Amino acid sequence: MTTTGISAPPTVRAMRARAHAFLESLGRISRRRATVDIADREERARWFYTPNPRRGLALNQMRPRQQQLALQLLASGLSEGGFTLANHSMALENLLDRHESWRQRRRRLGGRDPLRYAVAIFGDPTADVWGWRFEGHHLSVRYTVSGDLVSCTPLFIGLHPARPALPNDDVLTAPLLPIALAVELLEGLSPEQRARAIIAPAPPTDIVTSNRAVAAPGDEPRTASEMIGGVLTPDWVRWRDELRAELGASAEGDQALRLPAKPDGVAGAELSGAPLDRLQRIVDYYTGLVPEEVATGYRTMIAASEPPSFAWAGPVDSAGATYFRIRGERLLIENNNTQDHANHVHSVWRDPAGDFGRDLLGEPATEVPWRKRPLPERVVGRLGRRFDWIS
Repeated sequence: MTTTGISAPPTVRAMRARAHAFLESLGRISRRRATVDIADREERARWFYTPNPRRGLALNQMRPRQQQLALQLLASGLSEGGFTLANHSMALENLLDRHESWRQRRRRLGGRDPLRYAVAIFGDPTADVWGWRFEGHHLSVRYTVSGDLVSCTPLFIGLHPARPALPNDDVLTAPLLPIALAVELLEGLSPEQRARAIIAPAPPTDIVTSNRAVAAPGDEPRTASEMIGGVLTPDWVRWRDELRAELGASAEGDQALRLPAKPDGVAGAELSGAPLDRLQRIVDYYTGLVPEEVATGYRTMIAASEPPSFAWAGPVDSAGATYFRIRGERLLIENNNTQDHANHVHSVWRDPAGDFGRDLLGEPATEVPWRKRPLPERVVGRLGRRFDWIS
């Protein structure tokens, strides 16, 4: 595999300084929780966007100054707009708690918590190869660093509720810009192009690549119990089937929605005018989540291959249940808003060849187990009950 990467010396210097300051602020026990061996490839590639516990030191386990240093590390890997969106996603945990009538969850975890986001430092920030991860419910940000080269995918940001209420019966819709741009793209296509762009009449229940370490042909959505425990339990089968019925899903549509071996939908090379502008704006939105020099590097890499394709599933209505994906040789964007009656967005930006710094470190693209050890039978039994807290 060819070793590549995005050159970003100023960003690397900033991240090294922030990571070092964060680790220096921790005591011995907290530091041990926050650090992971950089050679632990499985842990580096194990990621979640559900609110389950994960490796690292959580914000609610830190003192105020340590929390600030952790957020400074997160900010060093994001643009100002990306940092705003990440904090918006975390702050929505309080709104989600209210939206769910402040229901208690598992005794050990309580309700939704905007401080249940964990920081993990992989290796030593002063070394040539190292990395970091900031992750919790609906937010997963990571960097792998080798010298002055970086990899920052997959980068996941979710929104729930996706349309939070504002005074005077208004709603906050700015974070839904990618969906609005996708609808405008579709509306600008010719009838023949639109017919090819819409790959299924109903959207999937979630992003099809889920939290897999490798985005591969045949990928289809997984339930939360599958993502966390590797098991599909009866209650989550019911949840999935109820949502599929609400969306009008079908076996034929499922087949069309699975990730194909080659990009599907309408090819970017066919687009011009307003549709091409909207496609580029969506790509720029996602790459714009990271600092400008990192974004520029990814945009240059994406532009070096065939223009990405665009595929949509479901009615052409930004207010309803929606799904789209944009796919190229070094790009995969998925955006899904189907759960909680189209008020729950899951969105991810991936580099199929370089997620988790695989190309940067010359590592193979192999899937990793959900956990280092299988879940105990008693825990699997609990997953058989409907766990709203992991959605």
